[in-house]
Amino acid sequence: MAYFSVARLIFLIYNYDKTLAVSSTGQVMDIFLHGLKMDASVTGYFLILPVVYFILSSFFKGNKFGPFIKYYTFFILFITTILMATDLRIYHHWGYRLDVSPFLYLKNPEEAVNFISFAELAVGIPAILIMTGLCYYAFDKILKPASVSHKRSWIVTPLTFIALGILLIIPIRGGVGLSPLNESSVYFSTNNYCNQGATNVFWNVAHSITELDKQQHSYKHMPEGLAQSIVDDLYRPAKKTKKILKKKRPNIVLVVMESMTKKMLYSERDSIVITPHLNQYGKEGIYFSNFFGSGERTDKGLVAILSGYPPIPASSITNSPKKVDQLPSLLKTLKTVGYHTSFYYGGDINFANIKSYIIHCGPDVMVDKTSFPSKYYDAKWGVHDHLLFEKVYEDMQSDTSPWIKTILTLSNHEPFDVPQPMIFDGDDPERLFANAANYADNALFEFIECLRETPDWKNTLVILVADHSTVLPFYSSHYELARFEIPMIWLGGALKSGKQTISKFGDQTDISYTLLKQLNVTNEEYHFGKDLFAKDSPSFAYYVFNKGFGFVSDSITLIYDNKNKEYLVHDLFSDDFPEGVGKAHQQVISRDFNEK
Repeated sequence: MAYFSVARLIFLIYNYDKTLAVSSTGQVMDIFLHGLKMDASVTGYFLILPVVYFILSSFFKGNKFGPFIKYYTFFILFITTILMATDLRIYHHWGYRLDVSPFLYLKNPEEAVNFISFAELAVGIPAILIMTGLCYYAFDKILKPASVSHKRSWIVTPLTFIALGILLIIPIRGGVGLSPLNESSVYFSTNNYCNQGATNVFWNVAHSITELDKQQHSYKHMPEGLAQSIVDDLYRPAKKTKKILKKKRPNIVLVVMESMTKKMLYSERDSIVITPHLNQYGKEGIYFSNFFGSGERTDKGLVAILSGYPPIPASSITNSPKKVDQLPSLLKTLKTVGYHTSFYYGGDINFANIKSYIIHCGPDVMVDKTSFPSKYYDAKWGVHDHLLFEKVYEDMQSDTSPWIKTILTLSNHEPFDVPQPMIFDGDDPERLFANAANYADNALFEFIECLRETPDWKNTLVILVADHSTVLPFYSSHYELARFEIPMIWLGGALKSGKQTISKFGDQTDISYTLLKQLNVTNEEYHFGKDLFAKDSPSFAYYVFNKGFGFVSDSITLIYDNKNKEYLVHDLFSDDFPEGVGKAHQQVISRDFNEK
């Protein structure tokens, strides 16, 4: 642990120009404080082998633990110091902490050698040896491992160290919470340099190695030129759009509704309408009747909504902060034209590495579970929706227009422990889900109706969209269209008129592109989005599941299984799109992902 603090200090000194630009000394100290969790995790991993060795050695005569721990410690110090030194070079030139990607250059030794100058080798190698030697000397003198001995007990010693090994799970995992340790766990600042400084480089390298297979996806179905040509036609900018807003810069409320599948809308249980208010808002505003979630998880949905970037199967771009840094952000784009930006979530924002992604998006204000008193933690995942909406409404009273508030809800999620009595008979999963959806619908209704009473309502656009659909209710297979169909509704006083249904097929990657087009703000960075209000933009949606993709439009339904290399559904009703359009889309997206 002490070694990692020294390594972090060296990192901050080496990058002194960025360290001096940090706003306060307290924030520099927070780099060390927040990094402790990741340091403890790595230390826990390092201790596993000594604990196992100690347990086994207790069954044999002689004291071999002292020599073992000396050699083991020297080896760990040497490897970690090499990584630390390499990290300094990598960060200085590429702007991200060391991960596995630079080591891929070792496949081409010439490129690896060209990356490092003779002068850097002349300074770096002695520095690594000196750092390793000094740290080992301190370890040897302070802890005196050679003097470590223990009385053998075939019962007490093994049990003691087995218990110790079990306890190591806590720091290794990053605590006892629901969310295991990830990059977001040490992120605490809107200054990304501070977050990068808190990251433990050994953990970062090890984690990136475990993610390597997941992050390298090459789906080669056709020549690259042909695939790119097909995709370019899909996203060719429309000539003209239909303007639906009264105001040039309306306030925007973007509500990302947890698991609000389209199957819940206009559905009943025990003769009770499950989502009466969403149903009404769909009639009142602009309802997109053929809209799809881009993926099956919240992290994929958020990236599609806020960055207009499609997911790939079996992985998430949020697991790679280096790739995330290359994504556009709706919030950042709107800040360039004067919007104050906020992000609200009532849960643990570290989950699925979402925190690092949201920090990249650049909100001026970020609210999560920790922003609420602990007495409000009455849901498994954090703070229930009605309390979150109350917080948003309270903050609105002091905000200066224009603003955008992105709200991610959580109550409509297993185990569906919502703060309202069961209104449906039975306790099977479908009825529990319906009850939670009904609560979420009511909480949303109370929030929107409060907004409607404010003077700002006439200048407010509300966008309601789910983060993803679900297999329930009315069970849908993991790849079916119904598994990905979600509601999207635009309403509010800023609309010229409501009571419209848009039947054009679209998905979450179209949201930022379409909204920015309505605001007359440049959307050129959003390469995988189309204008849902333009007559001449193509009508299609694309989604992915863990083993494949779906491509659907008015005239085509293609669902493809990558593992078995076969279509699960292959319905062509016209020649509006080439037969290989879905494969081309997947190929271009995966190539773009791998190149980031």
